[in-house]
Amino acid sequence: MALLEMTKIRLAVYGADTAEILETLQRVGAVEFTPVADRRLRSKEQTPSPDIHRQSARVDFAVDFLSEFAEKKKGLKAMVEGEAESVTAEEIEYVVRNFYADEVVEKAQNLQKELNDLRKKEKELRKERERLLPWKGVPLPVRDPIKTERTETFWLARSGQIRETKAHKSLHDRLKEKDIVSAIMVVDDDRVLLTVEATRSAESLRAAKSLGYERVSLQARRGTPEEELERISRRLRKLAGLIAEKERLAEALAREHLRALKITADHLLWQKERSDAAAAAGKTATCAVFDAWCPKSALNRLREELKKVSERFSLVETEPARGETPPVEIANRGPVRPFEA
Repeated sequence: MALLEMTKIRLAVYGADTAEILETLQRVGAVEFTPVADRRLRSKEQTPSPDIHRQSARVDFAVDFLSEFAEKKKGLKAMVEGEAESVTAEEIEYVVRNFYADEVVEKAQNLQKELNDLRKKEKELRKERERLLPWKGVPLPVRDPIKTERTETFWLARSGQIRETKAHKSLHDRLKEKDIVSAIMVVDDDRVLLTVEATRSAESLRAAKSLGYERVSLQARRGTPEEELERISRRLRKLAGLIAEKERLAEALAREHLRALKITADHLLWQKERSDAAAAAGKTATCAVFDAWCPKSALNRLREELKKVSERFSLVETEPARGETPPVEIANRGPVRPFEA
């Protein structure tokens, strides 16, 4: 591989020839098309094809998603090539003519949604398991409050404070001072179940809060914490299996179609850049004007190729703007050209 010397060019073309001229520029290796902003040129607005932008975005999404499940390069090959891959012109032409990306993109979208839903449920269950674990030994159903005809039982915990081994005793004493009859089940130094008269529950909770206790938000369930933890574990195992199944489907889709999707994504990007440049270029009534960078060694060839398209163009080398630096382009030896993931 070798670095190419790049030169800046300014091109004026007949409006009707713009699309074909831009395609020729890209084929020869020109990059970074920039419309010329010149007040002397009367703007004639054109809108780039929304279909190209939409399709390009959809295919880019599928490439990004399926790349997570593609087999990764290893060792020296990964160090030298990175994410670059080699592709022949014949393969590009074959894919552009024969590969229909819409069906693969739709499958990728469905898989992503299904995986996101499963992972969201898995995350919620893991969080609930973390909340329940400290209460595993409590022989009561998970419900807050637990109500009887005359009493209410609350799940209380202290957090973000220095641990206090006798905090529950302080709570008992505070309630006793207020003549509130209570029963306290100690779970650990920071957690208790507080049972009080239903008519004094609000006052009891205020007293508990003054000592650093807060009600614990637990999803109401039928069983005890230990029973519910077992149910959660079973659901997590089932979800893990479903996630693994969807990931295997994504891996298979990546093995079969990711390479063609990447080629399609690059082809659509090429079309989009050409469309954007043509639409944004400064125009007179009949002429489009824009700047680009071209390999200096390809300049003569570019002129010859443009003449095959049309004689109605003007191509001159121009000076870069202040502070502007040429893009870095690499020439590959051999019959292949890289495209980036």
